[in-house]
Amino acid sequence: MSDSDKPATPPPEDDAPQTISESYKSLFPPHEQEKLDRLRDAGPDFMAKYDAIVVEGMDAFFNNEFAKAEQLFRQTYKEDPLCANAWGTLGSMKAMLSFAGGDIDFASNQLIYSAAFGNGVQPKGEGLVKGISNWWKGKTQRLTPFQIRALLVVAEAELLRANVLLIQDTMTGYLKAGLALRRGYNVYDRLQKYINEFKDDHGADANTVGGIHFGLGAIHVVTSILPPKIYAVLKALGYMHDRAVGMEHLQQCLKSRTLRSPLASLLLLAFHGILPSFAPLTMDRHIPLAEEVIAETLTMYPKSIIHLWLSGRVARLKRNTDDAIRIFNECVSHGVSLRESLPQLEHFALYDLAWAYMSRCDWMSAFHCFRRLEVESAWSKMFYTYAQAACLDMVAVDAAIDDDAARATLLEADPPELDSANVEAANGITLDCDDAADAARKEAMAALSPAKRVAVCRILARRLMQRSIGSVSFKVGGKIISIEQFVKRRLKHKLGFVKTPRQQELLDSPKDFSDEEAVKMCVGDD
Repeated sequence: MSDSDKPATPPPEDDAPQTISESYKSLFPPHEQEKLDRLRDAGPDFMAKYDAIVVEGMDAFFNNEFAKAEQLFRQTYKEDPLCANAWGTLGSMKAMLSFAGGDIDFASNQLIYSAAFGNGVQPKGEGLVKGISNWWKGKTQRLTPFQIRALLVVAEAELLRANVLLIQDTMTGYLKAGLALRRGYNVYDRLQKYINEFKDDHGADANTVGGIHFGLGAIHVVTSILPPKIYAVLKALGYMHDRAVGMEHLQQCLKSRTLRSPLASLLLLAFHGILPSFAPLTMDRHIPLAEEVIAETLTMYPKSIIHLWLSGRVARLKRNTDDAIRIFNECVSHGVSLRESLPQLEHFALYDLAWAYMSRCDWMSAFHCFRRLEVESAWSKMFYTYAQAACLDMVAVDAAIDDDAARATLLEADPPELDSANVEAANGITLDCDDAADAARKEAMAALSPAKRVAVCRILARRLMQRSIGSVSFKVGGKIISIEQFVKRRLKHKLGFVKTPRQQELLDSPKDFSDEEAVKMCVGDD
């Protein structure tokens, strides 16, 4: 990206003005103030031209052409507030997926720029704070359709910036996010009341009205599912949510078939498709609603990897494992075009694909998914390595079910590494993560006798566990840390560094233990 293509860099956070209405003057030098003056009177033709550009960019994004969408908005972000906000939206998505510091900084700066751009084209003397103050005093100033649209950009930029600040997972970030969210909500509320006051004479186009519904719905729904410690900060700032109101706004945006309808469908599908994973008793209520959204959305964007991934999760929740595997594999094939820009979307599909394979006891296919994730993903390397070892352990258990020699190999106390033939066979199993290596690995495993397969899987699993326990991962948030603590505990038991109470009891017992007790000692229990 050339210097001329980069958004204006806002002042440092500590020295930044307290409001966007003050900061836009510092973001736009005097020679650009004339541009803002001209844009205040922009008419329907100008809006239609750049609305079409945003639609084209959105179609590119949901057709998995992220680079094309990014290039389109990079070329036009200085010409229209909506295009500036569209580029900031792409940046915020990238930041929330990668957690990379550079992506977070870029998204935050671009959103500040787009909010300042939208506020800069408001009527002179009608800054954001003053405009809200005048509204409550009953002094409503009529706005042009372009100014209403630009004010919506301000609200959306604040909403997105709040989301970017939340992923920093710091108390300072929570406070800044709360303030940004409150500013954004105030603008949305002002726009909604403006529309209601002037009714059919408000002048806003359908895309703007749909955007107001989307913003109000997103704020209410997202804040209703935030962790208690984050919501406590928002509540202290005076913000209260109403999930039912938020869902109604999102449904209105979805049915309007306007610019932000795909985003509303994405949020609705995420809510109805992910929440039942954590609250199974709500599945009967959420799954039918998710299926309605899927039916409507995939007709517009049948190749959208995000929508396909969420529909695959819904299929898995319904226990349609074959459909889930087919959909997740389709996501992975579409994800090839996003590997350079948004590889995390493919990784989401790979992760859920692995669990779908495991539900069918296809351990080697699940192993391949986790192997790719360990190599390609920045998430917990420890967990992915441990998951590979667990899959190999289950391959050994499956091999020992109906074969006495294999069962004896599984239960024997001596490590299989003592047999050089076992080590040589294990060394012959490739651990590469491409599709050709996956096919070769499955063929090599199938060619081994059950007893030899058990020995080889035990050797490879132990190697993976030893590598996993010392790995350093990219940690974000308490969830990953708690997962890794669980993995470390299990690895210490499996590798014999720490004995569980049951294992210690079996070791101290003078009697010979049964096969069932021996299996417990090998596997370990908490």
